[in-house]
Amino acid sequence: MITLSTDYNIYDFYLAKVKLRLNRLFSSENFVDLYQLAENTTKTDFRDIAFNINALKEEFSAPDIHLIFVNQHYQMQQHWEELKTDDFYYILAISEKFGHFIMPNNGFLGLLDIDFQEFKKITVPMSTFPELDLLERIKTKDFSKFPSMEKPLKLSVPNAQVKGETLVGT
Repeated sequence: MITLSTDYNIYDFYLAKVKLRLNRLFSSENFVDLYQLAENTTKTDFRDIAFNINALKEEFSAPDIHLIFVNQHYQMQQHWEELKTDDFYYILAISEKFGHFIMPNNGFLGLLDIDFQEFKKITVPMSTFPELDLLERIKTKDFSKFPSMEKPLKLSVPNAQVKGETLVGT
């Protein structure tokens, strides 16, 4: 099974492009189903996406692949400006129980209530459509070819609090 969790709007052509590429690359395999979690989310709903993944994780199994494309274009721009590199990387977090989770290195990992045993780095060229480049890299499902990496920091997202007339932590 392949799951797709994204903050792309359902009317965004790019979401259709990603789904078409997934269908082309993985449709010949009978055990792969494609569905999208949190289909009507907006760019700020990454907590909702994490909630959905955490709530549904018991339905996942070890061979599954979970693609999480949330808030990554902002992070990519920031990455390029700071590091001046032509590469961008995704985290591949592997859970023996729930499968392979692939996400940008933007702190989303910290929202998942899952015990990961291994982490790998999947590098793709900085491009207009990095997700499509990523899909090409993982189409064989041979994750052993990607280099291991240290456990990424689990960044926490602060909860919103009201301080006087100000909303803090969003």
